[in-house]
Formats: sequence, structure tokens, C-alpha cells
Amino acid sequence: MEPFVLRSANTCRKMLFHERLEPANIEKILLVGCATQSPYLRKRLADSVEGLGIPLEFSIDPMTVIARGDAVFAATRSLAAPVPAKAGNLH
Repeated sequence: MEPFVLRSANTCRKMLFHERLEPANIEKILLVGCATQSPYLRKRLADSVEGLGIPLEFSIDPMTVIARGDAVFAATRSLAAPVPAKAGNLH
């Protein structure tokens, strides 16, 4: 898991640098998805030397965040009108 944790932290650091932000500019990080429940990942990301040093938010279940995001996205999609079946074409 270590290579993935390191890559994630480095990607976040690059993004912060690109946006000219410091970890102190970020109030907290909300982790989403199942893998973010790993105590090791959480410890590493919160660490100011090996991670990001940004406080992590734990008040919302990571899987609930995914479900809410999916619901919001689904609400923006229009449904195609169903094509009615003709009685003579049923097999």
C-alpha cells in the first residue's frame, strides 16, 4: 500500500504547489471511498512530514459521501424516454 499512499500524497502536494497553496491554507480534508478508512492511510496523510499535515474530517462516513455525490450527479442527468413495445414485435 505504501507506493499508493506516497503517490497520493505527492499528487496532493503538486496540486497545492500548482495552486500556490500551503497546507495551512486548507482547513480540512474529507476522505471519500472505502480505502480511506485505512488507519495507516489516515495516519500518513495527517503527518506533517510524510503526509500533508492537513487535519482530516471524520464526521461523515466515507461511503456516505460517495452515495451522496452519486445521487447529486444522477439528479443532473435526464432520462431517455422509454420506447413502447409493439404487440406484434414481441418474441
